[in-house]
This record gives sequence, C-alpha cells and structure tokens, in this order.
Amino acid sequence: MLTRLLMALQNITRIYIYPVKFDEVKFGQASAFFPLVGLIIGAALYSIYHVSAKVFPMEVVAALVVVGQIFITGGMHLDGWMDSMDGLFSGRSRERKLEIMRDSRVGANGVIGLVALLLLKYTLLLHLPVDPLTALLLMGVVSRWAMVYTFRFFPYARSEGMGRAYKAYTGWREFLVATATVVVAVYLVAQVQGLILLGLICLLTHFIARQVTHTIGGMTGDTYGATSEGMEVATLFLLYIIGAGEWL
Repeated sequence: MLTRLLMALQNITRIYIYPVKFDEVKFGQASAFFPLVGLIIGAALYSIYHVSAKVFPMEVVAALVVVGQIFITGGMHLDGWMDSMDGLFSGRSRERKLEIMRDSRVGANGVIGLVALLLLKYTLLLHLPVDPLTALLLMGVVSRWAMVYTFRFFPYARSEGMGRAYKAYTGWREFLVATATVVVAVYLVAQVQGLILLGLICLLTHFIARQVTHTIGGMTGDTYGATSEGMEVATLFLLYIIGAGEWL
C-alpha cells in the first residue's frame, strides 16, 4: 500500500520522498490514492494562501497559489490540457487528432486554452465565496477523483502509453477506495453541500469524457490530465454558484 501511495504522490506531484522501483501494476493501482494526494495538494496550496495573505494583497495571493500549484505538480496536467486543446479542437480526423495530441509542440489552441485556464483559476481564487481552506481542499480532492472515474468507466484510445496502465489496473477495488476517500473528505470539509458538489462534478466529468470518447475513441494520458485541470476550475465555479451565502 505504501508503495502505491508513493507512486501516486511522486507521479502526479513533484513531491519526492525516496526512489520507488517501477512496477506497472502497482503504478496503475496507485490511482486509488489520487484523491488523498489531491488533499495533500490542497493543503499545500492553503499554506501558500494563508502565509502570503498576511503580507500581500489578494491579487498577489491568488497568483502565488496558481504558481504554487504549477510548482507542486510540475505542470504535468497543464501539458495534458494544452495537448488536449490542440487535438480535440483541431477539426481533423480522429487519427490526426491523436497525432496532434502526441506532438510535443504546442499549437494556437493549446496556448489559448492555457491562458484561458490560468486566467479563470486566478480570477476565481481572487474572491472566493467560501473559506479558502474549504475551496482548496475540495478543488484538490474532487479533481483527482474525477481522473479515477475516467480510468474506470471509459476506454483508452491508444494501444500504448503511460496512461494505459491506469486504465488497465484501476479495477473496482481501486475505484471504490478512491471514491470512499473523496466522499469522506468532501463530507468532512463541506458536509451535505460537499456531496452535492461531488455529484455535480461526477455528472460533468461523465458528460465530457463521453464526448471525448465519441470524438477520439476513448481517453488518453493527455485527456486524463485535462480532466483534472478542468474539474479544478469547475469546482471553483460551482462554489460560486452553489457555495455562496449560507451553503458552506
């Protein structure tokens, strides 16, 4: 279990504990701990928020949180987001879209998508309608669980790739562990309203993953990363829509 947790932590963040020998099965099964890693990310971002808010105006605080997340995660999911924007919105055939997503070069759609994503994150973090700790923990845990949902319920579009291990080895056990983690976490953080938010994110994740599968035949490592980034922003949006006032 510890090996799988470290694989999850050291794969989707740049937090390094000690070397872990690669094992494809354990690598794929590490998805069970993605929501827990999301909580760690959220807690780290709150630390940045809390400390910087004592010194800087909110405009700087929000920017530091965005930059801090890029530093903690290594920007790996941002890379997936850009590649997904380039491929999915290229207007080409399925095969060509997959080729574009694999290309290491970034196109116009990827740049536009990145700017839009970071701008939304920054502005949504600027005047949070709920406690910052609540927002950042929910953002971290729910978005990472959304990836596990796509691992379990949607096909993989390629015959190879690092993301294929997650699809192959995320079984019911891994999905249920991840789901139990996220349900307990969101309930402790935001009670019933947190569960409502989780349900809405689940519906949105399912709808988008279904559209992606219809477009390119399944998910890829890039669209897994894009799912995490997109659901972070979606979580913040939902906090404004249903989390204002007395909701949370």
